[in-house]
Amino acid sequence: MMKNSLYIAMHLIKKMLGTKTKILMLLVIPCMILLTAIVFIDADISEILSVKGVYIDEDNTLISEYLLTQTIAKTNISWEPSKNISRAKDSLAIGEIHFIIYIPPYFTRDNMSGDLLQPTLYVSDQTKDYTTIQSLLQQQTSDIQQAIQATKEDADVSNELSNSVLAWLNEQQNKDRELHDSITFHIDKEVQNGIIFGYIAMFITISSILYTSSIVEELKNKTVSRLFYYPIKHREITLGYFLGAIALGVIQVLLFLTITTYLFRYDFGISFFLLFFISFTYLLAMFGMTAAIASFVKTRYLTVVQCFIFIPACMIGGCHWPTSSMPPYLQNIAFFLPETWATNAVHILSSTNNIGDVKMHLLNLILFAIVLLTTGSMLLKPDEISLAKDKVYKGSNI
Repeated sequence: MMKNSLYIAMHLIKKMLGTKTKILMLLVIPCMILLTAIVFIDADISEILSVKGVYIDEDNTLISEYLLTQTIAKTNISWEPSKNISRAKDSLAIGEIHFIIYIPPYFTRDNMSGDLLQPTLYVSDQTKDYTTIQSLLQQQTSDIQQAIQATKEDADVSNELSNSVLAWLNEQQNKDRELHDSITFHIDKEVQNGIIFGYIAMFITISSILYTSSIVEELKNKTVSRLFYYPIKHREITLGYFLGAIALGVIQVLLFLTITTYLFRYDFGISFFLLFFISFTYLLAMFGMTAAIASFVKTRYLTVVQCFIFIPACMIGGCHWPTSSMPPYLQNIAFFLPETWATNAVHILSSTNNIGDVKMHLLNLILFAIVLLTTGSMLLKPDEISLAKDKVYKGSNI
């Protein structure tokens, strides 16, 4: 049984990688795109995607200067000083700038007297950056209030109090800097790893579509029916084609991971074995899903239909951006996609490198693979093969 299946598997592998064009399409071009993605994502693109803002400080004290310095340093926005709030609002209205941070007069004095006065943030569009800057301003103002309360008993004169507040804030900042830098690095690296792996997952998906289309083509061309001249059972044919497609996928996965990790020297922060296991279970799930759809959708444009299904699924599943940045209803849809569990597993392992933290993700990928491969086996279901067999026998008796 296994020998016949291996012959069929080798036939599919030779068909898919038998020419230079197919090797270029399935192996070389994806590797070049991966290299481009790694270079682009690792690069600092803040100047390319430039967002501009101005700040207006009408308080002009050491504390207001500290608040602006700390807030601006934690954003990727290009900031410039301004002195005229009306002119800045006009620039905001016509789109020349995107943000205005305005610190009113007596900001420091009012906060020292116990009134919690917040800087004002003007924005052209309430994007994710707006939420980030607003949170930073609120946090810095809260820290200043806390510093004032902690140093008020030791200094009564305004200048002395300002200096004491700044000294206290700088001390706390030095204590928290190492932790903050570590957390920021892990978050950025987590997102980068997810996107790089997302490209690998996308190529696995595209390849699964091509393998399935090749099997469907052999069904239509009656290549399968010719096998019934030999004593080969239905399960041997199904196993042979599935083994061939999965072997092709494993070749691709090993090539992508090896080149990404060792040639391009991109560090996922995850062991090679774990990356391969996640990719392999995802491969099984995606091939099963493409085969399942092919068994139900009968059209000559099967590849186009599958692309229309799976390319949006890759986007919603987090192959190009974190699922946490999407609206809640899309996150609910993503919960039912293998892409989500694979990319989220990479996100988590990037920061913990502990397989125990992704047990549920791996279990779900395995369940996806079992259910979808079982459903996908209907692509070569017995009734169609029996029909092909009958045609062969009838033709040989004529």
